[in-house]
Amino acid sequence: MPIDLASALPYLSPTASEDDTAPLYAVGSLDAPVTRVFSTTLIVTYMIDEPGARVFVRARDVDKNRRDELHARALDNLRAHAARRKLRFEPRGPTHVAKLDGEHDASLLLLDELWDPPTRVADPDGELVAVVPSRGTLVFGGSATRGAVPELRATLSRLNARALSPELFVRRAGAWETLGA
Repeated sequence: MPIDLASALPYLSPTASEDDTAPLYAVGSLDAPVTRVFSTTLIVTYMIDEPGARVFVRARDVDKNRRDELHARALDNLRAHAARRKLRFEPRGPTHVAKLDGEHDASLLLLDELWDPPTRVADPDGELVAVVPSRGTLVFGGSATRGAVPELRATLSRLNARALSPELFVRRAGAWETLGA
């Protein structure tokens, strides 16, 4: 039975997991999830909330030539979801925490309009810097805001190796890049 791709949402997922004893994704398999690279430690996967379960969008579910269309539709769905759930940004010391639904919060990094002028959610001192400790957590601050970057690093450090991504991301020229040490 085909799945309804019209309701797909993007999820940031790790490229590897130390908890897995087998490859995360069967590369080259039609059963492998459709993926898109975000960074060296994160990929974008697509999920559909089916009654009782979340279902990965797999290679067999969408033609290779329509994957950009799937991505665009999933971003539109995330925008609509954020509007329905009343997305908010709460200050936490020198940083802010994005609050959506506890599951798609990290995926908000994919919505360029949140991070770029003129509709950017924050006007930080310096560049925007973000961490994604889990799918349900997105923390960001300004690179020149006193204490923000150390707090972002501490957020990741508290999780030891359990963070969704150990990287700090910086927003430059309309894209997220890995922030060097």
